[in-house]
Amino acid sequence: MVSQVKALLQQELVAAPPTSAGYINPLHYVTVWERTDQGVDANMPVGAPILAPCRIKILAIIPNWYAGQPLIYWELLEGPDAGKIQFVAEEITDLATPGSYLQQGQPIARYAPSGTGIEFGWSTTNGVTLAMATTGYEEGIPTPAGKSIRAWLNSLGANAGNG
Repeated sequence: MVSQVKALLQQELVAAPPTSAGYINPLHYVTVWERTDQGVDANMPVGAPILAPCRIKILAIIPNWYAGQPLIYWELLEGPDAGKIQFVAEEITDLATPGSYLQQGQPIARYAPSGTGIEFGWSTTNGVTLAMATTGYEEGIPTPAGKSIRAWLNSLGANAGNG
């Protein structure tokens, strides 16, 4: 399995074709989908990229968001969700630079070798998760924002389940 992952990551990234909404699945390499709370929790092979679902602008990084792990957030610049903000946090490394523009399929970050898995979800323009900003958040309890991002990922073919 490790050699397969290394071979995959050494190949040039070819993301799934865009959906009818024009987005690609940003979590194409997830191996295990987990709970829904602030967003969707998931695990990936070390080094796997979290992909730009469309053209995006990296807004900022919060370096010590949870247990010494970062959060990066960006604005979707195209498609029906243009103007909405997303984030990925926790077990990530090689983060894109704030202020940069990424094209669809470019890596926003990569799965780090250690941490607490990733959290992927909707955000506000200042990096507060939408779950925290709207309905509050209790560890491990599903939120409307978390359910919404899981449905969004599933609409892109992520097969993230109902979590």
